[in-house]
Amino acid sequence: MALAKKPFVVIDAEILSSSIWSESAHVRLIWITLLILCDTEGYVGAAIPGIAHAAGVTLEQAEDAIERLQQPDPYSRTQANEGRRLAKDERGWRVLNFLEHVDRLSTERRKSVSG
Repeated sequence: MALAKKPFVVIDAEILSSSIWSESAHVRLIWITLLILCDTEGYVGAAIPGIAHAAGVTLEQAEDAIERLQQPDPYSRTQANEGRRLAKDERGWRVLNFLEHVDRLSTERRKSVSG
């Protein structure tokens, strides 16, 4: 993956009050790792063993986390995709709603700078 397609990842402080933060530590760690690994379109071109290695968790923990992130979350504040955060994609994974979150953060940033 070309470096030009790698975004600078901003972690929204609201993550601390989101439903993802009630997940097990390995699920949260995989989620943050996926956010760091994804390109500007929310695509992560990595296999589960590579994701596990990048996150510093076991293969079993990564498999569990990936499975959990693909499941509906009735408590998610973002109910698009029934609260799912991740989907299998060609040769990797797609962080669902990535672009919507980036757009929201960009809009909030512009408002804070201009206002």
